[in-house]
Amino acid sequence: MNKIILLGRLTKDPEVRYTSTGKVVCQFTLAVDRPFANQEGQREADFIPVVIWGKQAETCGNSLSKGQRALVEGRLQIRSYDGKDGVKRWITEVIADRFEFIERKGDFKAAIIVHRHILMHLHKKVAWNLSVMRFPLMKKSHSKKREVM
Repeated sequence: MNKIILLGRLTKDPEVRYTSTGKVVCQFTLAVDRPFANQEGQREADFIPVVIWGKQAETCGNSLSKGQRALVEGRLQIRSYDGKDGVKRWITEVIADRFEFIERKGDFKAAIIVHRHILMHLHKKVAWNLSVMRFPLMKKSHSKKREVM
């Protein structure tokens, strides 16, 4: 059985082209996080080339863009070809049977705007809470008057 399921982000906008026989093909690279950290404690990613054909290729080209998350299902393909220099080259890629949007284009941009709005709101709230916390202390210290006898 040869089955691959990947969840990742596009590293750049997908490339759509047509073959000499008129078939549409879309290619993109998916950055997939590894489920563990390296020796320095940092997360790494694998950059996996994906190829999708037909109607779905058109949909990918029209709907996906750099940075968007996508779920891809397909099979692993390893093929070879002879380069112009006569050296045999190997290519490993995923041939996608289907894909799903995890974020749509508008959702991705909207998520950034919402994230910024939330951060600004939290910043204002924290600043307000700090001023409220200081105000009673200042008021308390000023409200105590010493009576002189």
